[in-house]
Amino acid sequence: FDVKFYLIAILFLVFDVELLFLYPWAVGAYSANGSVLPASFVTPAFIEILLFISTLVVGYIYAWKAGVFQWR
Repeated sequence: FDVKFYLIAILFLVFDVELLFLYPWAVGAYSANGSVLPASFVTPAFIEILLFISTLVVGYIYAWKAGVFQWR
């Protein structure tokens, strides 16, 4: 197998694990019964999730610019 296959597989795993971190936060923060988090933690938790997602976006853009997604 080509190395590009493994690079894309690793990127898939990274973004798949990202969803494992986002689902519990989304369920806890936006449940039908109200937020599971205390009121003083809602805004800092949201900011942390934004930082987490922005770090992943920067990594995705870096991989795109590095040509990881090209099969040539």
